[in-house]
Formats: sequence, structure tokens, C-alpha cells
Amino acid sequence: MMNIDITTGRSFEDLQADFYHYLRDSEGGNLAPKTSGDYISRMRFLSRLYTLDDQITKEKVDEIMKREKTISSNRDKYNTPHAMSDLHSGLMKFLAFVQSDYYQSISNREKEELRKVEQSTVLSTTEKAVLAKARIGQGLFRKKLFEYWHGCSITQCDIPWFLIASHIKPWCNSDNEERIDVYNGLLLTPDYDKLFDSGYISFTITGNILISPFLSRKDRDELKLSPSIRLHQISSQHGKYLSYHQEHVFLA
Repeated sequence: MMNIDITTGRSFEDLQADFYHYLRDSEGGNLAPKTSGDYISRMRFLSRLYTLDDQITKEKVDEIMKREKTISSNRDKYNTPHAMSDLHSGLMKFLAFVQSDYYQSISNREKEELRKVEQSTVLSTTEKAVLAKARIGQGLFRKKLFEYWHGCSITQCDIPWFLIASHIKPWCNSDNEERIDVYNGLLLTPDYDKLFDSGYISFTITGNILISPFLSRKDRDELKLSPSIRLHQISSQHGKYLSYHQEHVFLA
């Protein structure tokens, strides 16, 4: 079937993780994981037929739905009036996402949390500096992670400049104790850090990898993701943080 090119911008594939998190966030309706996943599935289906990107408009939504009404009966899924309604709802949610100030609101939230730390009358100057550096995976937090993991939490690569100190429960959603807790952190190579931070992978409380269904088989193969991957030095104290990541970050 011909792909209908409606614009060129950041594609749905580029945006799907952020769209999922938007749907889970209060701005997108605090939707349940399954409901959010259903929206992603519908938009992934449409993105194979049309170019969905961050330049989408209401006119383009109408154009897609007009086209869908003429072709949907010729396929074996998304071919009923109810399905058409679901697709339209998904497109409107995606439109609301790209027109929202979602990225700015995330930045504002983090700035507000950092401001609270800086203006605290309880924390010492040293403690404030430690927490601020932990936000970007530096300072004491990074040092503690190297002392615990000795290298990448997955591959055991031990090249310091190559590894990223990543919070399991995001810094912005953690309290000050959690922000510097060694059990709330992983040392990861850049590829694994990006996958983990975006929610394309997570880990069970026993350290076994979880791979998002929104990664295609091709992507999994190219990224060399397999069920045998695991965290090599897991503790029960990682459990509450990994559970948070599975529930709030992982693209289920």
C-alpha cells in the first residue's frame, strides 16, 4: 500500500517513547499502562501507512481519517466503525501531544526540584552540591556507583569516561535520600542507558531484562537484545527502584 507523505519532522518512531510517557503523565490523562500501550499500537499501525511526525495538524488528521474510511474495509484489522473511532482518538491524542508544552513542563519540573534543593534551609552547602551533581550522574553518586558495580551493570565494561551513571527512579521523582542512594543507580554504556532511560528496557527485581514490545524484532536484533541479558550484581535493595521503573518508565 502506498505510504502517504504528509510532512517531514521527528517521526512517530522517534517520539513514541515520549508519547507513551505523556499519556501516563497527568498532562496526557494519567492513563493506565495498557490504555497507553493501546494508543501506541494504533499509532504504530498508522505510521506504516502514513508519515506521522511532529508537524501533524488537525487538517492532516482529517486527511488521514478520510483516507482510512475508503481503505479500511480491505484489511483484516482496524476495519470496523469502532476501530475507526479508536484510530481517530489516537491521532487526536498524538496531535495534543505534539502541540503541548510537554518537554517544557518536564524541564520546569526538574528546575523546580533543583530550586527546592538550592533554597533548602535544612541542607548544608556540601549536601546541596552533592544532590545537584547527582542530577547529572556526577560527583559522589557516580563514585558510589563505580565502587558498587566496578563497570557497566550489564556488560561489565570498565572504561570510566564511556559509562553513564543513571538513576533507576528518575532524579526528579526521587526524594533527597533516593537521589544519592547507590541502589537507585546503574552504570551503563550509552546504548543501554538510552534504552533504559526511554523505557525500552527495564529489569525485574531479580535483574532479568524486560524488553518493550514496542521495539521491533529488527531493532532487537540490531541492538543485540536477548532474554539472557541481566544485571550482574543485583541486590534486594534495588527492588523498590526497579519496581518503580517497571511501573512508571517501562513501555509495557
